[in-house]
Amino acid sequence: NPEDAAAYNSLGCAYLTQGNLDLAKKQYKEALYINPEYEYAHMNYAHCLLAEQKQEKAIDHYRQSRDGFEDKTEFFTMLKADYTDFNLSQYNIPKTEYFTLIQQLKDEINYTE
Repeated sequence: NPEDAAAYNSLGCAYLTQGNLDLAKKQYKEALYINPEYEYAHMNYAHCLLAEQKQEKAIDHYRQSRDGFEDKTEFFTMLKADYTDFNLSQYNIPKTEYFTLIQQLKDEINYTE
């Protein structure tokens, strides 16, 4: 279905896991075109931006994703798991930098586990 944002997001996830950043970004952009508030696509698109060392843009998309989740625990759990699930280290994203960014996102909303 060409109007299914979730389908584009899922395809982007497959590409991201396989190491195809350009195709992943294209799918996430399409998902966000269909649904500009789609929190999962914002999160995954942010991973791509972070891989391209566009940290400020990535943080903006992580914030949009976080703010779209009613359950913040779900958001932060997914964000932590994504480092391994998508093998983000293949994009030269240092683990310490990634988890520092997660802590920053938590601190902005005074989130505690």
